[in-house]
Amino acid sequence: MKSIKTNNPKALKKHTLVIIFIYIFACLFIQKTWANEYIYKAKAGDSLWNISKKHLIDMKYWSQLIALNKLPDPNNIAEDTIIRIPIQWLHQENGSAKLIYTTGDVQIIFHDASKVSFSNAKKVTQGLEVTLLEGSIIKTGKDALATIIFLDGSRLLVQSNSELKLEGLDVLGDGTLSDMNLYLDKGSITNDVNPNKEYNIRYEIHTKLATTSVRGTKFTVSVGQDDLPTIAEVLRGKIVVKSNKTDIENDVTKGRGAIISEDGEVQIHNLPKAPFLGGIPPIIERSPINIVLPEVQNIKGYHTVIIIKDDDQYRHVSNETIHKSNIISRDIPDGNYTMIVAAINDKNLKGEEARYDFILKARPIPPIIISPQIEKPVSTKDIQFKWAKQTSISAYRLEIAQDFKFDKLILQKDISGSSSFLLQERPKSGTYFWRIAAISVKDGQGPFSDPISFKILPHALKLDEAKYKDNTLTLRWNNAGDNFKYRFQISQERSFKNILLGRIVTKNFTEIKNLLSGTYYFRLQIISEDGFEGIWGQPQTFTITSGSFKDYLLLPLKFLRE
Repeated sequence: MKSIKTNNPKALKKHTLVIIFIYIFACLFIQKTWANEYIYKAKAGDSLWNISKKHLIDMKYWSQLIALNKLPDPNNIAEDTIIRIPIQWLHQENGSAKLIYTTGDVQIIFHDASKVSFSNAKKVTQGLEVTLLEGSIIKTGKDALATIIFLDGSRLLVQSNSELKLEGLDVLGDGTLSDMNLYLDKGSITNDVNPNKEYNIRYEIHTKLATTSVRGTKFTVSVGQDDLPTIAEVLRGKIVVKSNKTDIENDVTKGRGAIISEDGEVQIHNLPKAPFLGGIPPIIERSPINIVLPEVQNIKGYHTVIIIKDDDQYRHVSNETIHKSNIISRDIPDGNYTMIVAAINDKNLKGEEARYDFILKARPIPPIIISPQIEKPVSTKDIQFKWAKQTSISAYRLEIAQDFKFDKLILQKDISGSSSFLLQERPKSGTYFWRIAAISVKDGQGPFSDPISFKILPHALKLDEAKYKDNTLTLRWNNAGDNFKYRFQISQERSFKNILLGRIVTKNFTEIKNLLSGTYYFRLQIISEDGFEGIWGQPQTFTITSGSFKDYLLLPLKFLRE
């Protein structure tokens, strides 16, 4: 800059006024641009000169950049120093994003109002390269997902029942700066903003209640329906949240969440801790997955994401939320997976993530059990096991055990060409468990069905002998063996609605005194040593009648058919 030399006081005054005017104009101009300025984070070796040369449309703004930022040494800037640059001073061009994965029903409304829809049931559509320009809208339906990737590698997952508009995708400066503005009209998005220092990204998400500004972080933004709040949760890095009704900026750091209400209030809370998944088995044998977790105070549900192990964490094969103490999934193929689970508390804040690797082996699915069903008593001599027949199944594997864990097997048998099995060697009475698995040529043996408990009851008994002597009736039946008890009932009604006499005895006979003449009905039940009660035997009848000498005669027993 040339120095001004003059001996004319009027000329000096004139030049001084011009300089003051230019400075005031520059300051006013700079103040005006503060409302729309780009925040640049300095890298090692940066100076205002090289920043201006790389990113500004004209080097004439270099001096104004110095005035705006008031740095102690514009030629030697410390790393991570914040540099404010008015947007209109920067090179600008329209940027784009790409849709790379979809699941379920997803609709894209492009900037020119043209549309494209994806409907791929519950499978992930891969290999997409759909270019999205400024103004594009992404809509997801129930159980649907859409993954978007930006210029710097940042990713965004549009959750189900959501609507997101790409309001601004400006590429600035030499192409390593960008200004992205998104508007979330409804639903929820998860953002993984690239912390790569090669790029300098301004990333803002707007809702009807708040604006969220981020750089190099992973976080989620959700929009509540009607008067429900906007929620932002931070899993990595930091975001700045500002209510649309105030100018107050609120820092939200890792492990914290912000709730922005309709009246402009911003509340910051700790996120729920990552859930403990240590009780989940390494091999899961049912799909869809439904695992009940222990109840935790203030936790009302869980969000579960499942990806193929070691695959892209944004290529979800399942993404489900349930407001119960359950981990759930949609129906997914067998394979090796990683489960990502976050708890949801009573403030609707989704918490830190827990990860768990597992193997899903659910095919071929186990057959449907027909009989015997749960807790069904079995009293027949031969016991028949039945299950539903399946197509493409070469055989079935049947197991019967004395315990729920099947450590005490009494039978393991492969059965081909049939969906039933007759067990002819009847075990002793007690509780048993059975299960069945399908075997196919393609998948081998699948998982067993859930264990079904059933009771084997003692045989039904009947009265063998009835004698009457000295005013005493003696009833005798066949002996069931040691350690059994017997319950009998006597009534004058075949329905046994009114019981005249009922006893439990340990011997296979009983004596009854002073029984008046008449017709009686008798039935018998056996009780095993572990307390299981057999079914009642069929009723039998006998008649006591008086003779000419007032002694009593016992007419023969009659077996009554039901």
